[in-house]
Amino acid sequence: QYGDNREAMPMIAVGTEKAPLSLSGRQQSAVCFNDPQTFRYRGDRNDPKRAELYQKLSLTAPAKMTDNLDWVSQASVTANEASGEVRRLASSYKAKAEYPNTSLGRNMQVIAGLISGGLKTRVYWTSIGGFDTHRGQRQRHDLLMTQINDAIFAFQRDLTQQGKADRVLTLTMSEFGRRVQENGSEGT
Repeated sequence: QYGDNREAMPMIAVGTEKAPLSLSGRQQSAVCFNDPQTFRYRGDRNDPKRAELYQKLSLTAPAKMTDNLDWVSQASVTANEASGEVRRLASSYKAKAEYPNTSLGRNMQVIAGLISGGLKTRVYWTSIGGFDTHRGQRQRHDLLMTQINDAIFAFQRDLTQQGKADRVLTLTMSEFGRRVQENGSEGT
């Protein structure tokens, strides 16, 4: 059962449908979702036969794997259990800190819930966009940096209250550079 093996998702990207390049490896990529409550395979709604086949493959794992179809069935069952566990942990989580009502704040709260729930994922990733400012940078950057500060502050406070802060390292990074000299429209 998946509940006994929470190592199945080594990297999770919250707030995106596509794995970021920084979490893409040769053998695996991150599990990604925008909203944990929609994190599941929904089947082919337009083809009842495919939906039925998916249900047959996904309901029960084979007792032992004897062929490729058994492997596919086991993978499907494991994926469904994993997505169910993510949804359960995210929906049942009661934060011990108030998060800002921003996409970054909501993503950080989801991550705190997964950590608090015992998911043993080693790497969680989320992002905030909007830093590509070619003009009027100061006001925009002040707003973005405030959003980052508030979300990380709430996250750390929450983890401290949960007794998990000593197990978590938070890292921020930028994936693009800036020119030092300001351009004519107050951007870099």
